[in-house]
Amino acid sequence: MGDMPSYPMPLGANARRQLFEMWKRRNPRACALLDEYALGMQGREGRVSVQYLLEKLRHDGGIRLDPVPFQDAYGQVHRYGVNNSDRALIGRWLARRHDGMRVMTRRSDFDGVD
Repeated sequence: MGDMPSYPMPLGANARRQLFEMWKRRNPRACALLDEYALGMQGREGRVSVQYLLEKLRHDGGIRLDPVPFQDAYGQVHRYGVNNSDRALIGRWLARRHDGMRVMTRRSDFDGVD
């Protein structure tokens, strides 16, 4: 599979972070919408729910998302797309982008991982 990244399954925090970075490059419009939705929610409610942002993107985004193909240690091909398991990762990404944004997050495997 040549240049396809390989990760052990189940995906750990570092693998998910790396795949999320690739996903962002493949899905700039989705990232822009998440950002737009987050800023709107921050302005209305004072805090941001990533769960809501993901649901809004799924139902109202009107775009086709491009998943990132990768393989496991056995050569089996998988496709990474952001999902509810990535809420903390997305929340931390938004908080880094917008100083002072109050993103509702819980403790996660992504804490302390930059």
